[in-house]
This record gives sequence, C-alpha cells and structure tokens, in this order.
Amino acid sequence: MSKSTFSIAVKAFIINENKVLLVKRSDEDIHKPGIWEVPGGRLKLAENPFDGLKREVKEETGLILKDVKVIGLNNDIVNTAHFVTIALFSDNFEGEPMVMEPEEITEWRWFPFDSL
Repeated sequence: MSKSTFSIAVKAFIINENKVLLVKRSDEDIHKPGIWEVPGGRLKLAENPFDGLKREVKEETGLILKDVKVIGLNNDIVNTAHFVTIALFSDNFEGEPMVMEPEEITEWRWFPFDSL
C-alpha cells in the first residue's frame, strides 16, 4: 500500500500599482526549480489560513500583510496526493519585498498584468 499525501497551501496575490508580486524559486528547489510564482506555502497543522498566509509571505518577502481576502480555491487530486490551495488577495501591506529565504527564493519582482 502506498502512502498518500494531503496538504493545504495558501498563495498570495499581492497587488501594488496594477502589478502583482512574483517570487522566483531556487534552481535547486526539488518541486518547482526556477519557476516564478506568487508567494505562499503550506499551512501548519491547525493553522488559520489567513495567519498562515501572513506567516509565509513575511518569511519569503518580509512584507506584512494588513488585509487579506479569499479569491479562489483549487482542489487537485492525483493517484497518491490531494492538494487544496487557497488563493488570497491583498493590496494592503507594509514594507518592501526582500529575499528572506535565499535557499528557496532567489529573486522577487513586480509584474504588470499584461506581461503575465
């Protein structure tokens, strides 16, 4: 019998001046090497999704999210895994993005919507 994986992730669509913040994953990342994506990560056991997102964004970018709203939910099921991802939105934050986890995130950048 194979093991199954279940996790809940949160992803932040952080908007500033009609641009969205994306982070670039390290080329050594075993799951998503070198890709650009919105900041976020997995919730800890019994963690509130809003608190988890604020924690993940602060760990990855140094930004402090002030207001967060749910904008989507994704439910991915494959042979041995089930992933639920909650997409959240914020345009109310403090600070300037920084690379806080250089072993995981190598760069961040604001992207205009029309360049995505």
